[in-house]
Amino acid sequence: MTTRLATAAADSALVQSLHASYGEHYGPLEQEQRITALNDLDELAFPTSKTEFWKYTRVNRLLKLDVAFQPDVRAEDAPAIEDLNAVRIHIRNGHAAQDTKLPEGVEFKILGASAELPESFGALAQPKHHVMEAVNTAFCPEILVLRIAANKKIEDVIELSFTASNGSVYQPRVLIEAGAGSSATVLMRYSSPNRATGFTNSLSEMHVGANARLNVFKMEHEGDQWFHHSADYVRLSDGAHFEIVTAPESGGWTRNNLNIRLDGKQAFARLNGLYLLEGNRHLDNNTFVDHAVPHCDSSELYKGVLYDESTAVFNGKVIVRPDAQKTNAFQQNNNLVLSENAQQFSKPELEIYADDVKCSHGSTTGQMDEEAIFYLQSRAIDKTEATRMLVAAFAAEVIDQVENEAIRSYFYDKFTQ
Repeated sequence: MTTRLATAAADSALVQSLHASYGEHYGPLEQEQRITALNDLDELAFPTSKTEFWKYTRVNRLLKLDVAFQPDVRAEDAPAIEDLNAVRIHIRNGHAAQDTKLPEGVEFKILGASAELPESFGALAQPKHHVMEAVNTAFCPEILVLRIAANKKIEDVIELSFTASNGSVYQPRVLIEAGAGSSATVLMRYSSPNRATGFTNSLSEMHVGANARLNVFKMEHEGDQWFHHSADYVRLSDGAHFEIVTAPESGGWTRNNLNIRLDGKQAFARLNGLYLLEGNRHLDNNTFVDHAVPHCDSSELYKGVLYDESTAVFNGKVIVRPDAQKTNAFQQNNNLVLSENAQQFSKPELEIYADDVKCSHGSTTGQMDEEAIFYLQSRAIDKTEATRMLVAAFAAEVIDQVENEAIRSYFYDKFTQ
């Protein structure tokens, strides 16, 4: 039995609109998880400025959005990345294409409202505690399941291309399972028209099997009036290797949550982020790395460049459990603020309950080095080009760690031009 809050999320105009348009297109909620999440919305409220991890990110404008689920109409796809060997799966307005030919060892399923769900579905997400995850669980049109067979090395990049049209809300729900000893790269791209208004609320769960390797790239290219929220959960088994690069290219309001649990010995996780903000864009990156067992390593590097009146937030937390001896954890957030009106809020954290560990964390926020600018100008390079060169050098530490040559070139073009 639930106790309805006076400020229950279920009573908000946004959730009421989602409820109405979901029923119009997809019918009644049928799965137990979705019905439970709908009840959870009676006990959850949307965050306010008093909510610690939402202190600098307001949701008032989001809750006033006039958006709804839309049918599977043609939405503008993001251009393909030059020279990238990829298999692209299109998901338009929340509906996935079913005719994509996949490499051997890759399985892709689309599960509807009445389908039987895999046992691993919902094992990592926390809709009872996070309102956006409850909204996604209650109102996701389709659940996308991507499986990499054990011991399969997939050479082609598997691209999940999420696109949406103006006025729409789409809530991707993705389950990725990388079998033991497998290797794959997944590119998740979110796009919408430049002047469109809408809302993306994405939730992913990823299971990386023993000695498997999974690389993930997240690119968000959405309009200046678009709201984007994502939550990604990852669990690593013995000897698993996981790397992710989060690189939002545009969008008016973006919040990315990343939750990593190193659950097997000798596991490794690398979390990198890169962002360049202009205008009045707002970006909030939240990361949580949980060292649950001994002999695991993690590395985290987020770099940002802020112009105009943009704002960015970085909340990063690493926790080392009492039994997680021999942990090696690194966390760093570096920022260049190139305008008097831009703002960066950074809060890296370490919470350590073991005594035989190597852990470090830090954050820097500053302006461009005027001496470096002067030096380049003295070599007949104008100030604009000199600034571009220094920004490129600043971003290179993240970009150079990208192994895929086509994606690395793409990042250089986007973030250093």
